[in-house]
Amino acid sequence: MEYKATFTIGERDLVRFYMHQFWKNQMASIVIFAVIGMLLSFLFANGRVPAAGVAAVMAVTLCAVVGAFYLSYRFGIQRKVRKSAVKSGVSTYQQEVRINGFGVRVEAQGKTGRLSFDKLVLVEETKQYLYLYMTKEVAWLLPKDQMEHPEKDLAALRELFEKVIPAKQLRMKHHAA
Repeated sequence: MEYKATFTIGERDLVRFYMHQFWKNQMASIVIFAVIGMLLSFLFANGRVPAAGVAAVMAVTLCAVVGAFYLSYRFGIQRKVRKSAVKSGVSTYQQEVRINGFGVRVEAQGKTGRLSFDKLVLVEETKQYLYLYMTKEVAWLLPKDQMEHPEKDLAALRELFEKVIPAKQLRMKHHAA
């Protein structure tokens, strides 16, 4: 089996990738801060506010903390991605991907990257992307909406990856995209 496609990677794709990384890697910190905020609101409101009011204050605190983390990180990522695009003079780029029995080969911005399957850190499928991680934080992005035949292509890629990637390094969906 050989899969070959060219994807256009832009700001939206990069922001989504970094936000995915953020949720995946920072969720524990967000939960800890949210729980601390909820406990503080409970301590300050307890005895002065009825139980339903305390629950409401705690829920609002949780939403405010998670929302603040999300918005601040998202705006920061968007700013960095735009700044990088301005600096490089490239807001989108073409990424040519070839996946076959030997591994993954990607050409983008005049550079070629090759990895055998045993060197991939993680292969992860989300609702909108297939991420091929070269390191814990760096991945090639394959947008599903740009695949020529998404259902057929994803089924073939899932089958291939399930054969050559250890289960602990594979997070694939087992249904049609």
